[in-house]
Amino acid sequence: MKSIKSKSIAFLVHLIISVFVIAAFLLFLKLFWYQDIFFELENVWEGLKILIIVDAILGPLLTFIVYLPGKKSLKFDLSTIAVLQLLALIYGGHLIYHQRPAVLAFVGDRFEVLAASEPVVEGLPNSHFDGLSFNYPAITYALPATSDKERTDFIFNNVQYSKIAERHRPIRDHIEILAKSSLNIDQLTPKSPKSEKSLQEFISESQNKEYLLLPLQGTNGNAMVIAISVSDTNVLGYIRIDPWKEYQR
Repeated sequence: MKSIKSKSIAFLVHLIISVFVIAAFLLFLKLFWYQDIFFELENVWEGLKILIIVDAILGPLLTFIVYLPGKKSLKFDLSTIAVLQLLALIYGGHLIYHQRPAVLAFVGDRFEVLAASEPVVEGLPNSHFDGLSFNYPAITYALPATSDKERTDFIFNNVQYSKIAERHRPIRDHIEILAKSSLNIDQLTPKSPKSEKSLQEFISESQNKEYLLLPLQGTNGNAMVIAISVSDTNVLGYIRIDPWKEYQR
């Protein structure tokens, strides 16, 4: 009976510590690597499932199994569990870090998220940009084919011009092109209370401001709307509305 009680206490202590660590890690992700809507847009929860299972569930369960007061190898057993949890956290953090949004590139009629792991990100010409932020994506315009020959080469060689670093330019020089693809806010048709709330909040916060509304395509199929200020081409905000499903064309 005492053994079960000791095991239960050890399990609860380990569980509380694990939950605290995971919560701190999630807070860090939202504050630095996946700010604003990117945690939701990139569906980071999907990638965290295994990490949470290992760190917040499996670890405490192993502690419950091996814990026995007075056991000679207890320190070694608990240390091994802690190391395994730490390695899982480091590995998961490494993957999530390299999948963080590093560039929002305007391609055709939308912005597309380019992950930090994309080779194009490291090759962006510094002469065109003020430098890439550690925790917030750069905003670029991907220059499409400028001739029939170039367009044909892209098609036959299956080349995505957004993946060519030299073709990225500051959007301030191409704001007129972005304007051609801008969505009409009156044609946004939110289909959920969450979408409606996001739309109304944006309308309230953006009064008397001139902006462009454009689709923002995530790396995993999710999409939302990004608002670009016409005056300085900075990001004015985001609307949690799917432009492909909640827009009346």
